[in-house]
Amino acid sequence: MQPTAKHPLNEIATIQIHDPMDMYNMTKNMPDECALAYEMGQMAAPDWPKTDKPITLCGMGGSAIGGDLTKSIFEQHSNVPFFVHKDYNVPNYVGKDSLVFISSYSGRTEETLSAYRAAKARGAKIIAITSGKGFAKMVKDDGFPVVKVYDHLPPRAAIAYLFMPVVALCEKMGYIPKQDVNNTVQLLNKLKEEYTVENPLHSNIAKQLATKLHQKLPLIYGLGAWQTAVAWRWKAQINENSKNMCYVHSYPELNHNELLGWVKSKEQGMKNCINLVIEDGTESTRMKKRAEVTESLIKDFCESIHITAKGNDSLSKIMSLVYLGDMTSIYLAALNKVDPESIDWINVLKKELCNVP
Repeated sequence: MQPTAKHPLNEIATIQIHDPMDMYNMTKNMPDECALAYEMGQMAAPDWPKTDKPITLCGMGGSAIGGDLTKSIFEQHSNVPFFVHKDYNVPNYVGKDSLVFISSYSGRTEETLSAYRAAKARGAKIIAITSGKGFAKMVKDDGFPVVKVYDHLPPRAAIAYLFMPVVALCEKMGYIPKQDVNNTVQLLNKLKEEYTVENPLHSNIAKQLATKLHQKLPLIYGLGAWQTAVAWRWKAQINENSKNMCYVHSYPELNHNELLGWVKSKEQGMKNCINLVIEDGTESTRMKKRAEVTESLIKDFCESIHITAKGNDSLSKIMSLVYLGDMTSIYLAALNKVDPESIDWINVLKKELCNVP
């Protein structure tokens, strides 16, 4: 992309004018939180014996993303199943001595509090991650460990506090190998300089992607399982921060269904689409061929852009992609002229639910 000195994203005022709560800086500064959040998890780890039972993390929205990303690490490095449950109850397999993480950043998430009560009634071993004082006290009074994190962020901007402690806990308890946290933090701090508003459009991929996505319908395809977990994070951030519709699917599954949905897509109202492919960069030849053929078939419907992970290990790759998606969503919010922190429609829903017995 050619240098564009007068592009609106090169002006801090463009970011600030619709961002009264300063979500830009809360998002940009995520690398600063990672090491501290990891230490919080290490310090809270209980001396419980490792088991082969499935592990479950219960949470919703931003509070569940740590589980989604941890599941990706488990699938690559552990012989124990890890599941994420986003509902009022807990799965039937949860029973006595099952390990259950309860993640509610606010400590007030009604679905997650319900899941906590269900897990406790089943005799599960519970670890809570929360910033909520009341919930933290209740969990401690029930005899379970708590990772009490700071409460200065909206949940979706607290990704470090909702992911790194779970990684640290699972590491300390022997479920996953030690992750290279120092390498991840160093990489993220390097990327922080690249994605800052002071770095102009022509050398800032977060700004470039936001510009590409502006007034488009993003379709984010994960080129594999963990890549799809990251794609879901991109979707959530584009939905919440940018107030923009966004859809997700995964390779190779999409080649068995969604691929054919493109055939009549123009007649069905699909327009202004853009396809982002989240990739490791080291996928198998067959997986790369799937993406190549798919993109050739849909080229008349939308442009495809590959977003490649940085780093040499699972944690670095995941977090490099998460961070880019988060920053892109903030710049897209600026172009959409919306407040990235606002959750007015969610608040309307919560208010209506208060009237439901």
